[in-house]
Amino acid sequence: MEAVAPPDAARRAPAAAALRMCVLVHPGAVATLAAMAVLQGAVPGTVAALLARIIDLFAAGRTELRDIAWLITAVGVALLVAEALPNVGRYVEADLERRVTLHTREQLYASLTSRPELTHLEDPATRDRLRMAEEASRAGPSVIVGGLLQAAQSAISVVGLVAAVAAASPVISLILPLMAVPQGISGARLSRLRVGVAHSVTPTMRREIFYANLLTDLAAAKELRLFGSSGYFRARMLHELQAVQRLERWRDRRVLSVGLLLSALTGVVALTTLVMTGAGVASGALAIGAVAAIVLALTSIPAATGAAVQASAQVYEFGTVSY
Repeated sequence: MEAVAPPDAARRAPAAAALRMCVLVHPGAVATLAAMAVLQGAVPGTVAALLARIIDLFAAGRTELRDIAWLITAVGVALLVAEALPNVGRYVEADLERRVTLHTREQLYASLTSRPELTHLEDPATRDRLRMAEEASRAGPSVIVGGLLQAAQSAISVVGLVAAVAAASPVISLILPLMAVPQGISGARLSRLRVGVAHSVTPTMRREIFYANLLTDLAAAKELRLFGSSGYFRARMLHELQAVQRLERWRDRRVLSVGLLLSALTGVVALTTLVMTGAGVASGALAIGAVAAIVLALTSIPAATGAAVQASAQVYEFGTVSY
């Protein structure tokens, strides 16, 4: 099956337009979310550096409370920030989404009803775009902004973790970012694939819904029973549904194959890093505290990269609708 390309609107990248809209509708929420993204992004690298320092002090025999009290307090504050900010963020995002939804729906239907003719409502392609625009207008711009901020937060997290490791081992700090490269490349390709499939199945889904409505609508059902056409339209509905599922199954297989390859590459990088870490500790080139920072980076960088890829996919998906 050939790869499916998204429409031209997907290539116009309306992320900037969505950001401008959110700033116009609720500037305070955007500023708050941006500040929280920076703070949350800085937490993993900060915790890694603090833990490495605490373990080094323990290894050196400095276990008195006055030596480590401020470090433990700093770790506690960082973890408190990491736990508290997502709750505040969800509240702010919900308020932003409500205001954006009101604004976009007003703009969408004002544009739709301003045209004196009705021929555009009879065009199947126009109705497909209208259906996708209705779905995206509920939260599209706020999702795009949230995705951009999530990607920025993840990037800050990766940079902070690499910096924490670089203080102990510059060589290993150069290897760690390689864990993010496969995810970034595959994420971009899979995002394009998902958007292309979504646009391709929209006409087929519309026909499947149409046939399903014929079978359940009272007036139409009477006509179908009268002429004995229920079986025919049921078969047409199932045919369209199977067509949608075939394309979705092909998409899921592509996603699975890319995911397995990604896991293998990430595992190779992680194993190489652990071997180098063990060799460095054995030779005395690495401090014991560096192990904590490296292990934390190995577990956090893939998670941060995955969150960034998922956020970027949402930006790309909702970006197929112009705002």
